[in-house]
Formats: sequence, structure tokens, C-alpha cells
Amino acid sequence: MSGFERILARVNGDALRSYCSSAIEDELRNLQTSMQMCLDKAEQALAVQDAVAKLDVPLSRENAATCADIKRQFLTFSADLESFIKEQRKLQAEEPEDSLDARQKQSEKRNREHVTKLLGKIQYRITRKRSDAWIDKNFADVASVADLIGRGAPAGPDKTLRNELVLVLDHLISSVLLSPLTTQSTLRTMDEVLQKMAGVHGDIDEYIRSSSELLAKKRPSYALQSELVSNESNNIVYAADEPQVKRQRAGHTELSVKIEQTAAAVAAAEAAGGDVIYEVFVSDLPWGTTKEADVASYFGIAGPVVSVQMPTMPDGSTVGVAIVRFAALDGMTLAMRMDGYPFNGKNIRVAVHKSH
Repeated sequence: MSGFERILARVNGDALRSYCSSAIEDELRNLQTSMQMCLDKAEQALAVQDAVAKLDVPLSRENAATCADIKRQFLTFSADLESFIKEQRKLQAEEPEDSLDARQKQSEKRNREHVTKLLGKIQYRITRKRSDAWIDKNFADVASVADLIGRGAPAGPDKTLRNELVLVLDHLISSVLLSPLTTQSTLRTMDEVLQKMAGVHGDIDEYIRSSSELLAKKRPSYALQSELVSNESNNIVYAADEPQVKRQRAGHTELSVKIEQTAAAVAAAEAAGGDVIYEVFVSDLPWGTTKEADVASYFGIAGPVVSVQMPTMPDGSTVGVAIVRFAALDGMTLAMRMDGYPFNGKNIRVAVHKSH
């Protein structure tokens, strides 16, 4: 039995309503393929018939029978298709409102699961970065996320999903800003991808606005990015390259000078055999909701994190600051470049810990 015949056999009210929507979509795709094949055959038969007529040569009995059979199948198919469409419209008109709501919720659930899966892929690439294509792949997935949430629930994504989305986008933006592969064009593309999510929810619109301002502010410093020397094995600029990166990218700005001075001081302490601790002080973190694991994951894009300390209130809520300890100097110096980067929708401040 063909896919079309199976559909017709099930078009009988309750049986069709219980039919899984994804299965119906599969059947309709099969139906479309069958219809196209039928149309192609009919066109071929008519073309042959026209050619024979122009030559004034009668069709053989076999060819005439073939053409007639194709026409008959086409007419039968068209009649069945018209009947199927009418029945579908009738069922839609009779469908209870609660059934429509159920289908809407099911669609929203599928979209949410897809978005969560894409966010997981983005986060995985950020932490792995095994190839130079990770930025473009993540941009493509963010565009897919924008499309999914754009046709999701009328009220936009729920709060939990918005938080997940913002956290992953913060990781992505920071990773892109830190990557030696990034150029001005990369930041423009990042902004364009973010703009695709505009209008789905007020919180996301506010996030897009602040992120766009940050990207626009950072863009001029990437004019000479193509001249930078990067380590291709893990896409991280090592401490030995850091002064050169700062001179080319930031032109000896106050931040770059501070980072160079800090790196030099720590390197001198290491050479002297002192007990060196690689820590940065992070402030302006979102109050109350930030977890140590989230902070460790976020700063993990700069280098291996040894520990995160976060002061808390008596009720256990955080107060917006953290001390992040790294395993090596290059992690600490790279983290200092994250001053002003977004974390959970808020721009944070990063400085060397006062113990240095």
C-alpha cells in the first residue's frame, strides 16, 4: 500500500486525530514525491503524444495504451488528492480548541528541545575548539536558535530557556573576542546573528542591545587582527605572545599596559622562586543567582581554572564578586582581557587580585 493510500485509509475522524503529527508530515512528503513522479510521467506522455501528432504518425497500440493508462492514473490521483484536502479542511474546522492548544504546546516543546540541543553543541565547541571552523559553526547554530525561538511560543521563550540562551551567548561572545581568529568582520557577523533574535522577548532585546554596544566598542581594536600570531593547536594566545597582541590590538591602552606589567611582575616572582598565585578579582556579577560552577565554566575559556571563591550572604545568595584562581599565568592574563565582557547578560569587571 502506498503512503497516499495509507493516509486515505486513516482519514476517518478520531483515527486521524490520534495520528502523530510528525508521521503525517512524513506521509505528506511521500505524497508530494508520488505526485511529482506522476506529473513527470504525464508530461512525458503528453510530450510524446504531441511529437507523434506533429509527425502525423499514429501511436502504436502499446504506446497508446501506456499514455491512456498514465492519464487515467493522473486523473484518479488528482481526484483522490482533492478528496483528501477537503477531508483535512473539514477535520480542521471540527477540531476542538483544546486539541489545537495541545498541538501548539507539543510544537513549542519540540522547538525548546531543539534549542537546548543546539545550545549544548555551541557550548561544547567553545570548550573544545578543535578546528578553525568553530566560530562559523556556532554562528550557524545561533541563527538556527533565532529561527526556532522566533516561531515558538507567542510570549517568547520561558525564563529558564532565556537564562540558558543568555549564558551560552555570553560564553560565545567572550570566546570570539578572545580568539586570535577574530576580525572586525567576525564581530559584525556576530552582531547580525544576534539581531535575528530581536522582537521575541523584551529581555532578549535588552541583551541584544547591550551586546551590540559591546561588539561595536571592541570592533576597532581588531583592525590588525590578521597580523597576530596564534597557536593553532588550541586557539589561545600564550603569555609569550601577549605583549605583541596588546600592542597590535589595543595600541598600548591602559589595560594592555596593566596586563603586561602584571605578567612581568608574576614572571619575575616565578623566576625568584616565590609562591605565585594566579588570581583575578571579578566584580559586577549578577547578584544572588550566580553559581561557582558557572563562573568556572565561563573563565575556563581563558585557561584551566583551579578554584572559584564567592562571598555569600547569610541566606546563601552571592554578592556579585568572585576570586578566580588559574593554573598558569597565561590563563590569568587572558582573563584580565575579559574586563567588560558579558556574563549572564551583565558586563563584568575583571582585575588582578590585590595579592599581586
